[in-house]
Amino acid sequence: AECAHLVETERHGRQTRFRFVHELVRQTLSGTLSAPRRQRLHARVAQVMEEVYASTIDAHASALAHHLFQAGSSADPGKAIHFLSEAARQASKAAAHEEALDHLDKAVSLLDNERTARAALLHARRAGELRSLSRNRDAVLEYERALALFDVLGDHVQFVETCAPLVIVHMRANQFQELRAVIDRAAQHAKDAPAFIRCHVLAMQANRACSAGDIDTGLELFKELHSIPENELPIGCLGFAVAQE
Repeated sequence: AECAHLVETERHGRQTRFRFVHELVRQTLSGTLSAPRRQRLHARVAQVMEEVYASTIDAHASALAHHLFQAGSSADPGKAIHFLSEAARQASKAAAHEEALDHLDKAVSLLDNERTARAALLHARRAGELRSLSRNRDAVLEYERALALFDVLGDHVQFVETCAPLVIVHMRANQFQELRAVIDRAAQHAKDAPAFIRCHVLAMQANRACSAGDIDTGLELFKELHSIPENELPIGCLGFAVAQE
């Protein structure tokens, strides 16, 4: 291969490595592989990466996610979802929302319609990335998918917390009927949620009232929010309430 100028050598300290002279060469050779063999090779690469980079595995999440996903049935889907999720988190942190969405799309495709907390959280995160890309209509659909799963699972805390960004989407679009419906659903779930979750619902209700021009009701709700002991409030919630007031 080296004599045919398909690959060339590179020195890395005491090691010698081979690399393709051009990406087209790699693509051409890869294209001659059968799908099962290509999947097995991706699985082997992923396995070796986990061994070589065991102490710094998070730094290679994106590459590992790629190989685990391309490995198909040769890789554990749970592991693939884990690294796709981590790669999405890192991309989102770097404001690479398109890349994050791509990772989450692949993770969701591996769920096989499971109705679990993991599935609900992935849908909620996907909605967040869509919202960051100003694809609000798609974001609403994803938030609703997450809410449907949290509802079935009886996870009242996650249900209310997922309602919060959905409320913002409806509020900014002046969709007040949809806004009221989401807040009413959140209030129903807050009845069976821990005390601190009332903060989110009260803040949503107060904002809805103020947006509708009912300032007196909004202020009354903010006063009720102030009455909740600070040790029961989520971090930043009281400051948010004061700012809104």
